[in-house]
Amino acid sequence: MNNLNNIKQKISDNKIGIGLAIIAFVLYTFVILFNTPHDTLTGDEVFYYFQAQYLKSGEFVWFEHTSSVLYPLILSFFKSVLIILRMINAFFMSLSVFFLFKLSRLIMDDKYSILTTLLFLTNPETITLSSLLFTDTLFIFFVILSLYFYFRKITNDNFSENKMDYIILGILVGLASLTRVIGVYLVLFFLIMFFVVNNYKINLMLIKRYILFLFPYIIITTLFFIFKSFNFIVMKINPTTIMFNKELLFNIIYYFNPLFCVLSLTALFYYTRQRLVNYLKYFVICYILLLMLLVNIIFPRYFFVAIPFLSLISLEFITHLKTRYYKIIGLLMIFVIIVSFAAKLPNIPQLYSQNYYLAKDGCQDIKKFNISCKNRLDKSANEITTPYFSQEPLSNCIYATRINIDKDYSKIYAAYIDDSGIISIGNYSVYHNDVYIPLKESINLKKGEYNLTIDVQNDILTGGIGQIMVCKN
Repeated sequence: MNNLNNIKQKISDNKIGIGLAIIAFVLYTFVILFNTPHDTLTGDEVFYYFQAQYLKSGEFVWFEHTSSVLYPLILSFFKSVLIILRMINAFFMSLSVFFLFKLSRLIMDDKYSILTTLLFLTNPETITLSSLLFTDTLFIFFVILSLYFYFRKITNDNFSENKMDYIILGILVGLASLTRVIGVYLVLFFLIMFFVVNNYKINLMLIKRYILFLFPYIIITTLFFIFKSFNFIVMKINPTTIMFNKELLFNIIYYFNPLFCVLSLTALFYYTRQRLVNYLKYFVICYILLLMLLVNIIFPRYFFVAIPFLSLISLEFITHLKTRYYKIIGLLMIFVIIVSFAAKLPNIPQLYSQNYYLAKDGCQDIKKFNISCKNRLDKSANEITTPYFSQEPLSNCIYATRINIDKDYSKIYAAYIDDSGIISIGNYSVYHNDVYIPLKESINLKKGEYNLTIDVQNDILTGGIGQIMVCKN
């Protein structure tokens, strides 16, 4: 009888989870179709979009410093239509919604699990990352799936050692690491988890689990990724990155809603005997601390990985409130947060100021340059095509070309002069040092031929130039 009830409960949970995933997919698709420009790449989209184009033609480029291969590889199997590519992100985020509900059901009843999932799927940052070409969506899918897969195993009453479980887990974590550099932290989390679940004992069984887990991980990542990861991440220990960066802290609070931040941080440090929740708290705290200490450049979206688990922890905290009055207040807070998320929908996705135009009327896109770099052994010029993001860290390169202006233009536009540069065309010269905001300058260019040079200084990570255009207005 119990088995029959369990089967019915699983079917019911799957139906609810699928329903929530469908709601999420419809919402994200709506945003992609009606709120997102279809001729513009925004922020780092340009990086992954063109990596995918190069992979289609068999070229393996721009993976030298920061990027992992899996996400652009998946994009390369589809047509280069922005709507289609962005809907791939919507699909993976919808899967994340489904597995977050399943993960929540290991801890709470279906009502609180539904609220957890709604809190996550309506978060403006969730919607933004679902509708733009960023690796965060695929990464969070593998993180949630990995945690659900392992937690379901250790909470099973019929828990038994199965070699394939650890192999599959190693594969999932390997795929996460091939999606985002920071995925290497997930390996450390599970290695510690195995030790904790093994009652803090080092024995043959623990070593066996480590081997079964790490072997497929190493095969998938081919060690190539691990060394690149630490070379990128541990550039220098920098505890002041976020601790004393007031602007970043303000942006994080703004991005993820002040009320949500207060509720989730309260829940994070509230004592509970629910061991899965404590494991998730450990995961979130360690992730945030490692991010703060080891990553040299941090954006608010880097903290997105914590959002689904903070949502779950917050709802689990509300279930422990002793009086009905406090529970009602807690649920009202959740309602207010979700409504405030919904109110931001007309302004979602939160587009970055740095844009790359796939098509721009009234502009001439300048694509071909000769490049020469001072710190390379080979200082001879090489021809490159923009966008180009293979300039080495701590390097200075000159991008030069002679252009034939086909009509009179009044504006020059430069995107991704990374990290800074001097743009010279004819008798006009301007210095630009904000990689996040494109240069848009008035200029009087008459029809004719001009020498164009861009002197780019790259200080950290990937550098280069994204797009140079001269426009009518």
